Parts: sequence; C-alpha cells; structure tokens
Amino acid sequence: MNRHHDHQPTVVNSNPKYPMPVFMDPPTAGYLHVAPSVDPPGTGPPFVRPSRRRAATLEQLRPYDQIDKPVSTRLDPGENPDSFLRRCTELAAHGIQHAIVITAGPWTRNTITTLAAVIPALEQISPPAPGSHSRSA
Repeated sequence: MNRHHDHQPTVVNSNPKYPMPVFMDPPTAGYLHVAPSVDPPGTGPPFVRPSRRRAATLEQLRPYDQIDKPVSTRLDPGENPDSFLRRCTELAAHGIQHAIVITAGPWTRNTITTLAAVIPALEQISPPAPGSHSRSA
C-alpha cells in the first residue's frame, strides 16, 4: 500500500460561507495547491490606506541602491551552462545581486554539474554601479 494515500485530507477552520474544496490525487509528478476564496479585509476595496506608522517605517528604509536585490530563477532540465550564465548576466545588468536557483525536479548530477560550471564566471560578474539601472523592467 502506498503510504501517501493512507490518510484522508482534513479541512481546518472551514467556513460554511464557502464551498468545501474537492480533493483529488495530485499528478504523478506534481503538487496539489488548494486555496480558499476569501473576502478582502474591511468594507471597501482592498486598498492600502494611509498610515503615519507605515510612513515613518518607510522613512527608515535604506535607499534602493543600498539594498540587496535577490531573484529566484529556475535551472531548466537540460539547460546548458552558457544559457544559464547569459541569464544571470542579464539579471546582474538589472541590478540583481543574488540568484536563488531551483530546479523543475530534484537536483541531479547533471543540474549540479551545470551550476558548478558557471560559478567561476558568476564570481566575475558585478552588478552595475548604484543609480545606473532602472527599478522598472
């Protein structure tokens, strides 16, 4: 017996105002994501209202050019090192300083080898000087 199917899913904190989700087996190589319908907070549209506390907090933030700018990127199956290096170079040109790398599946010898092959070149890339890139892409 497959131990992943030994239990029944349970809905916690259900709201009778919304229909119960229909649970189904996930695809063999995928995930199941169930998200409920929710009402926006307050009585009006879900807009952020002015706040002195928020304004004071924003005043304390560092300028954009002084913060780390990470991005998450995926190493595609079979992607070669040159392709991945080009993508990281383009990201650095937009001011990205850190890349968090994920894969479409488990890490394999091939994906680790591809990533390891570009590390020396990645260490040579430096983001543009502060103020020389745009915040909008």
